[in-house]
Amino acid sequence: MVTTIWFYFCIPVLRWIAVIFIAHAFLNPLLTTWAGDMLAQYWQQLVDELRGLLPW
Repeated sequence: MVTTIWFYFCIPVLRWIAVIFIAHAFLNPLLTTWAGDMLAQYWQQLVDELRGLLPW
């Protein structure tokens, strides 16, 4: 009974948890780079808009 529960429930759950952690480890640098790039673009656009508003 315990072997059946382990085989049909625990192993697939642990496998999916491992897949999620591995995917997160590979995708996290890409996501943080993309988010940082988007933040930099937003900040640059904001600075350009503020420069356009200032008279000097």
